[in-house]
Amino acid sequence: PFFATFVRIQDDRGHSVVSSGPYALVRHPGYSGVLLSHLVLPFALGSIWALLPAAVGTAFFVARTLREDRTLRDHLVGYREYQARVRWRLLPGVW
Repeated sequence: PFFATFVRIQDDRGHSVVSSGPYALVRHPGYSGVLLSHLVLPFALGSIWALLPAAVGTAFFVARTLREDRTLRDHLVGYREYQARVRWRLLPGVW
């Protein structure tokens, strides 16, 4: 499943590093898409108050990417090299 609640290496399914497509630009493109929707939501709703849940969601995904990168680096063969090639976690040129 996508966006599982915990990070685990699926050796039984041949879990390997993907470095093509959007993964060639950022290490967590799915999270990048969700964060983009968080930024657009206040404008779509016409309410500045929608920034509050967007801020909470952003903090969650930042923490999640840090934890996920650490787990994958330590347990997934090739991820350390992938991190060296793809520097950005969520937004190219920023972070």
